[in-house]
Amino acid sequence: DNEEVPMLIKHLPNLDEKNKEKPLCYPYSVKARALLHAHFQRLDLPPDTLAIDQEYIVKKCPYLVNEMINVIAQLVAGAHRNAVQYMPRLETIENCMKVSQMLIQAVDVRTSPLLQLPHLTQDMLKHFTTKKRHIQKIRDLIGMKEEDRRSLLRHLTMDEYRDIINVCASLPYVTMEVHSTVLDDEDTSITAGSIVTVEVSLKRQMMEVLFDKEELSHVDEDQDNLAIGNEDNESNKDQQENETEENADTNQKAPVWQKPKKQPKKKGGNQKNKKAKQAYNWKAAATTQEKKESSKQDTEKQGNEVAVKDEEEREDKDDVSERGAETDEETNASEGEDQREDRVESSSGQHEEDEEQWKKYQEEAKKEQQLDTKVKESHPVHCPYYGEEKQEGWWLYVSDKRNHMLITAPVQILTLKDEEELTLKFSAPHKPGLYSYTVCLRSDCYVDFDQSKNIRLDVKEAKVIEDHPQWDIPDDEDDKDKDEDTDSDYSTDFDESDED
Repeated sequence: DNEEVPMLIKHLPNLDEKNKEKPLCYPYSVKARALLHAHFQRLDLPPDTLAIDQEYIVKKCPYLVNEMINVIAQLVAGAHRNAVQYMPRLETIENCMKVSQMLIQAVDVRTSPLLQLPHLTQDMLKHFTTKKRHIQKIRDLIGMKEEDRRSLLRHLTMDEYRDIINVCASLPYVTMEVHSTVLDDEDTSITAGSIVTVEVSLKRQMMEVLFDKEELSHVDEDQDNLAIGNEDNESNKDQQENETEENADTNQKAPVWQKPKKQPKKKGGNQKNKKAKQAYNWKAAATTQEKKESSKQDTEKQGNEVAVKDEEEREDKDDVSERGAETDEETNASEGEDQREDRVESSSGQHEEDEEQWKKYQEEAKKEQQLDTKVKESHPVHCPYYGEEKQEGWWLYVSDKRNHMLITAPVQILTLKDEEELTLKFSAPHKPGLYSYTVCLRSDCYVDFDQSKNIRLDVKEAKVIEDHPQWDIPDDEDDKDKDEDTDSDYSTDFDESDED
């Protein structure tokens, strides 16, 4: 350390090794910062001494950066509750995320993001910015025509050029959609102090979507020609095999079981004619009965005329009373049916509303637990200067760039394979007006792959609730409460005897 570290510091002009602030002035801090700056500038170190220490430090730094981001988010939350005196600025947490990208890709703050691609050096980047072309990002390189891109990288061999194209095609291409709402059954407008829910949907694709397939086909012409030749040889072999199989099939005889089956004969039987039964002579029986009844009626008519008149008067009175009762029953039945229908409709409507609310709650719970239940695997990262394998990770948060404030704690996403849906919640400002926030998506491993979308909130005044159904207490309940208060549970017989 006394010999190699001072020699390394001479090649690092921005190290600031003479800083007297603690702990930056300690020897271990100076050495660690020197090794990190050498990693950012991709300097070659002695393999047996400083290279081993550098690899160890670089592997541990991403865990420290994640903890720093969590601590800053907790300090911001404490400052909102007036538990912390000073609130960290938004630039502090974004710089920590920037350091994570620099560690994984071994680039400096001022270096071009094109150096993340293989076989490209700082000297080659001089030809990327001229009067005819202005290429500063990886997307600019992908958007070029195949002829122009190949002429720009003409100093590379064909294999090196293919490596660059393959890495560009495997890089992430993420689209983000943002929607802000207030989850309320009655009023979904944003009021002062209400809880705003930001729904974010992410869709991850490969960067090969931006390439033109016809242009990429020219890159692998040699490999395609070899593959075509191999396929022709295999197809000829397959044709020969098929011809031999067809000849063998023609020589085979038809099997015995293919003979036509005999159809079963239909069985027929002689049907016996059943004798029809004789019909009952109901006409003769009816005439005899009518004669008997007529003779009886003639004798009984004279004696029962008076009784019949009395019965008719009584029947008329009973009919009138029965008709009135029937009308009353019909009206009551119709009213009961209407009330039942209203109750059924109201109960069905309440049941549907409850089911909708339950579905919304389940969806929210699934979204909140989605990151914890999934396996933390996404896509491998192209990081040749990082000692270990790395999976893609992202940070998602809401910020107020105008006031340099962090609105929501950053959510780390480690499961973005194809699609992901997330929710961020925060409280609206207490003063009504128009506010603009920014939803940020930042990568933890790639430089120049960050995204941000602005959302505008029209905050209105909060409604004042004057009367509430729970507060409307009828007078009968008040009288009952007073009576119950007079009968105390702690009264004894001795008190009653004193009153007497």
